[in-house]
Amino acid sequence: MHHSRCASRSGTFDWSKSSVDESLRVVDISNQYLTSLPNLVIENRQRIEHLILDGNRFSEHSLNIPLFANLVTLSLNSNRIQNVGILLEHLRKQCPKLTFLSLIGNPGWPHPVSTSDFLMYSSYRKLAAHYLPELKFLDSTVVSRRRILKNTLSDSINRKNTTGDVS
Repeated sequence: MHHSRCASRSGTFDWSKSSVDESLRVVDISNQYLTSLPNLVIENRQRIEHLILDGNRFSEHSLNIPLFANLVTLSLNSNRIQNVGILLEHLRKQCPKLTFLSLIGNPGWPHPVSTSDFLMYSSYRKLAAHYLPELKFLDSTVVSRRRILKNTLSDSINRKNTTGDVS
């Protein structure tokens, strides 16, 4: 476990309230009121595989992260993300190996726990799977590429039948 105080780009950060393994492969800096990543995270981003940022104040704009080439897990539960499309576009470029993503509790993420609109959540899941081709788990549930492809094809056929467009 790594314990020290260091500067973050958003002020002084106390590592004693965090969980970091010795190899820096797993970093949990939840519930720290952060709006940007601490310098130690940025400096060691090539080593980090699992990054837990739950309960902070990250938005889709403040989480302007550099390339995390080996990151496979990113948890951003209960932050301030409102425009998921901007976030997903950024993650697609900066986290090419991302296989697990969790966004529960963000204002722009319609998870069934916080909203009753399952159809909207389903469309957001499709969007995330489209942007992140390596994604296998979203909000702790399996991302089924076959189901997403089938639903997308079905949606496309239904739109053609509704509009009369046969092109």
